[in-house]
Amino acid sequence: MEKKNIAFVIHSLSSGGAERVVSILSNALSSHFNVYIITIEDSPSFYELKETVTLLHCINGLKPSKNIFEAINSNFKIYKVISKILKQQKIDLCIGFMTANNILATLAGKRLGIPVIISERNNPYLQSASTSAFWKILRRIVYPMADVLIVQTLRVKSFYTSFIKDDKMVIIPNPIKTDFDRMPEVKKQNIVLNVGSLEHQKGHDVLIRAFSKAKLEGWQLHIAGEGRLRPKLMDLISELRLEKLVFLLGKKSNIIFQYASSKIFAFTSRYEGFPNALLEAMNMGLPCISTDCPTGPDEMIQNELNGYLVAVDDIDALTLKLQTLAANDNLRLSMGQAAQKSVEQYSTENIVGIWKNLIDRLLGQHL
Repeated sequence: MEKKNIAFVIHSLSSGGAERVVSILSNALSSHFNVYIITIEDSPSFYELKETVTLLHCINGLKPSKNIFEAINSNFKIYKVISKILKQQKIDLCIGFMTANNILATLAGKRLGIPVIISERNNPYLQSASTSAFWKILRRIVYPMADVLIVQTLRVKSFYTSFIKDDKMVIIPNPIKTDFDRMPEVKKQNIVLNVGSLEHQKGHDVLIRAFSKAKLEGWQLHIAGEGRLRPKLMDLISELRLEKLVFLLGKKSNIIFQYASSKIFAFTSRYEGFPNALLEAMNMGLPCISTDCPTGPDEMIQNELNGYLVAVDDIDALTLKLQTLAANDNLRLSMGQAAQKSVEQYSTENIVGIWKNLIDRLLGQHL
């Protein structure tokens, strides 16, 4: 039987949670479909893609729009390019990732009469402040036109119930990368690890202050990720005289080694759609401390059983949990083992199977 053609639409494949998920799904689904990834901007993929996955681009040298008129003009051009690619490659089903791409993918897909899946990857309750009125209006108009909206948590689903029918929404959490297994041959060190972009959302300022306050003798804090707040975080590290204890590692393509060599994972986000880094750390058997932020952590961590939950921006609570885990080898081991067992449901095999069944169902309905 001839394979069907499916296409993901996403802004880029730079380092990030949504981008990582697209790469995992594309590689796995390429065994069943001809998979294309359409990125809005022309940039290389941070993640390894199989030769069976085709990467295509819309625009070279995409520049930010200066006003609403430039934004409309720019996005109309992108919409036309996406439509052209879908038609040229004879795409049978289109999958959008993130708000703007969801809207463009839905409009292009529906113009060609093919089924469209859209996927929201962040917390819309808290992200609304940074989403322009232009995209909010289009989201409300266009999202109901898609065949299915994928969300990652029940709370995120509740945001859309006022304008999208319940039977058009499906909750599918993120998968764990297949190569994210524990690596016992890597020597563990006294490292508290955080993985996330250096942005306000990730709460690194709180983590650095809590680490300073905890005064963990012989321990270091490593933060893997890059972003706009690097200068401010470097100033904070200097202010607290932590230059020899706190390290901003930048982006790491081999992040598995950071997980494997660390003893504690601290996740301090102020909000999430679904916390990929926390999932990865738990899968690697790391004892985790996470903020009880919306949304995701409280669906993964049972407080004091397979990890710790602390209030967002609560430096004192975070400090106490860092001290507790750093001082107790047996607790770190038992909590890490409980964490690893609790995330088995997020295996790539399970999550990809859910996606494949959904895609097969939609393709079958459009025969």
